[in-house]
Amino acid sequence: MAGLASGGLFVIGSLPSIIPFAASDDPTTGLIFSAVLTVTGLMILGIIKTWATRGNCATAALENLIIAGAGGALAYGVGLMFERIVE
Repeated sequence: MAGLASGGLFVIGSLPSIIPFAASDDPTTGLIFSAVLTVTGLMILGIIKTWATRGNCATAALENLIIAGAGGALAYGVGLMFERIVE
Protein backbone atom coordinates (compact mmCIF):
# COMPACT_ATOMS: atom_id res chain seq x y z
CA MET A 1 0.00 0.00 0.00
CA ALA A 2 2.81 2.41 0.84
CA GLY A 3 4.42 1.76 -2.55
CA LEU A 4 1.17 2.40 -4.39
CA ALA A 5 0.53 5.56 -2.41
CA SER A 6 4.07 6.78 -3.07
CA GLY A 7 3.79 6.03 -6.78
CA GLY A 8 0.42 7.74 -7.03
CA LEU A 9 1.67 10.85 -5.25
CA PHE A 10 4.72 10.91 -7.52
CA VAL A 11 2.46 10.89 -10.59
CA ILE A 12 0.24 13.62 -9.15
CA GLY A 13 3.28 15.72 -8.24
CA SER A 14 4.70 15.46 -11.75
CA LEU A 15 1.53 16.64 -13.48
CA PRO A 16 2.13 20.41 -13.10
CA SER A 17 5.41 20.09 -14.97
CA ILE A 18 4.03 17.81 -17.72
CA ILE A 19 0.54 19.12 -18.53
CA PRO A 20 1.72 22.49 -19.99
CA PHE A 21 3.83 20.66 -22.58
CA ALA A 22 0.90 18.44 -23.53
CA ALA A 23 -1.48 21.41 -23.75
CA SER A 24 0.77 23.74 -25.77
CA ASP A 25 2.10 23.48 -29.32
CA ASP A 26 4.92 25.93 -28.53
CA PRO A 27 7.76 24.45 -26.42
CA THR A 28 8.70 27.87 -25.02
CA THR A 29 5.16 28.51 -23.80
CA GLY A 30 5.03 25.01 -22.33
CA LEU A 31 8.33 25.60 -20.52
CA ILE A 32 7.19 28.92 -19.06
CA PHE A 33 3.86 27.55 -17.80
CA SER A 34 5.56 24.39 -16.55
CA ALA A 35 8.06 26.45 -14.55
CA VAL A 36 5.35 28.68 -13.08
CA LEU A 37 3.13 25.74 -12.09
CA THR A 38 6.05 23.75 -10.68
CA VAL A 39 7.36 26.64 -8.57
CA THR A 40 3.84 27.40 -7.36
CA GLY A 41 3.24 23.77 -6.44
CA LEU A 42 6.56 23.49 -4.60
CA MET A 43 5.87 26.66 -2.65
CA ILE A 44 2.37 25.47 -1.71
CA LEU A 45 3.75 22.12 -0.54
CA GLY A 46 6.34 23.93 1.56
CA ILE A 47 3.59 26.00 3.17
CA ILE A 48 1.47 22.89 3.81
CA LYS A 49 4.51 21.25 5.42
CA THR A 50 4.39 23.88 8.16
CA TRP A 51 1.03 22.49 9.25
CA ALA A 52 2.85 19.40 10.51
CA THR A 53 6.13 21.02 11.59
CA ARG A 54 4.70 24.24 13.07
CA GLY A 55 7.51 26.16 11.35
CA ASN A 56 7.64 29.41 9.41
CA CYS A 57 5.57 29.28 6.20
CA ALA A 58 7.92 31.43 4.11
CA THR A 59 11.03 29.56 5.26
CA ALA A 60 9.46 26.16 4.58
CA ALA A 61 8.24 27.22 1.11
CA LEU A 62 11.67 28.58 0.15
CA GLU A 63 13.42 25.52 1.60
CA ASN A 64 11.20 23.21 -0.46
CA LEU A 65 11.91 25.24 -3.62
CA ILE A 66 15.70 25.22 -3.04
CA ILE A 67 15.87 21.49 -2.35
CA ALA A 68 13.79 20.65 -5.45
CA GLY A 69 15.84 23.09 -7.54
CA ALA A 70 19.08 21.49 -6.41
CA GLY A 71 17.68 18.05 -7.25
CA GLY A 72 16.62 19.25 -10.69
CA ALA A 73 20.03 20.81 -11.34
CA LEU A 74 21.77 17.60 -10.28
CA ALA A 75 19.52 15.50 -12.53
CA TYR A 76 20.20 17.88 -15.44
CA GLY A 77 23.95 17.62 -14.86
CA VAL A 78 23.83 13.83 -14.75
CA GLY A 79 21.83 13.86 -17.99
CA LEU A 80 24.44 16.05 -19.68
CA MET A 81 27.27 13.77 -18.51
CA PHE A 82 25.40 10.70 -19.70
CA GLU A 83 24.84 12.29 -23.12
CA ARG A 84 28.55 13.02 -23.44
CA ILE A 85 29.49 9.49 -22.41
CA VAL A 86 27.07 7.94 -24.93
CA GLU A 87 28.30 10.13 -27.80
